[in-house]
Amino acid sequence: MTAEVRANELQPGGEMVIHWTDGTNRVENEGYYVEVVEHERLVSGEETEGGELRLTYEFRDVADGTEVVVTQEFPDSVPDGAVEGWSSILDNLPEVLAQS
Repeated sequence: MTAEVRANELQPGGEMVIHWTDGTNRVENEGYYVEVVEHERLVSGEETEGGELRLTYEFRDVADGTEVVVTQEFPDSVPDGAVEGWSSILDNLPEVLAQS
């Protein structure tokens, strides 16, 4: 999957808009930042029809770099494709980070 970052205001209340595509399908994520702690923690939210979807990223120093722990909280109405989507996103994480 590739990402087009349209907005990325990295501060609490800041807007985040990312459009993802795999060449066939397109997913548009539009959300906001809830918490930003530099080098430690990032929390974002996105309103869906079924309620708020929340993502928490935690960054931890390890011997050979940084460990990233991602926790996704979502309402039951979020499609099962979320696992598939995350797998594709994480496979392309270096490319996405290079665009930020």
